[in-house]
Amino acid sequence: GLGYHREKFVVINNGIDCDKFLGRASHNLPKDEGECWIGMGARLDPVKRYDLFFRVASEVVKIAPNARFIAFGRGVEERAPQIAKWKAEYRLQNQVLCLGEVDDVPATLGALDIYLSTSDVEAFPLGIGEAMAMGERPPIAVLDAPASGRMAVAESLTNIASAPIRDIGDIVLSANWMAACGHEGQDAALFDTVRSVGMDFCPALGVSIPVGKDSLSM
Repeated sequence: GLGYHREKFVVINNGIDCDKFLGRASHNLPKDEGECWIGMGARLDPVKRYDLFFRVASEVVKIAPNARFIAFGRGVEERAPQIAKWKAEYRLQNQVLCLGEVDDVPATLGALDIYLSTSDVEAFPLGIGEAMAMGERPPIAVLDAPASGRMAVAESLTNIASAPIRDIGDIVLSANWMAACGHEGQDAALFDTVRSVGMDFCPALGVSIPVGKDSLSM
C-alpha cells in the first residue's frame, strides 16, 4: 500500500553464530588470579563513548583495586593518541589494557568477568549480543516458559552483582511480559511463568517484583 515492491527488497541478517561463542573461556591474556576483568569490544568511534568507558574505569578502580579494564576493537590501541590521552587524564596506565583489533573475539570475551557497554545511543550494539552469546540459552522460553522467567530474574541479579547493594531485599524488579497470546498453549505458558516468577521464585529470594507491563501486542 506504500508503493514498495517486495521483489526489490533483500534481507541481510545480522545474526550471531552462538556455536562460536558458547562456552569459550580459553584465552592467552595475562590475567592474574583474583583480578576482575571488565571489558568492552567496539571500534574507536564517538558513538561508542570510550570517553565514558575511561571515566567509569577511573571510578571503579577507586573502590575495587583488583579491577582491570580491557578494551578491544579497531583503533583501540595503546599508541592511539586519544587512548593515551584518556589513560593519562584518568591515571589508568596500568589499569586499562587496550588490545586493538583482535582475531579471536570469543576468546577475548571469555577472559572477561563483566561486559561493559558505554554507548548511549545504540539500543542493542553487536558487542552486547556477542557477550550474551557466551552463555545464553535462547530456546529455553520455548521448552520451559516458567524456567525462562526464572532465568531472566537470575541474569538480572548477576548483572548487577558488582553494584554496591547491601541486601538482596533492596532490589525491586519490574517485569515486561511478552508472549504469543492466542497461539496454542501460550496463554497458559504466560500464566505459569507469571505465577512462578511473581509468587514463588522472587518471594523465595526476597526480591520484590510489585509491578510490570505487557508487550503482548508486539
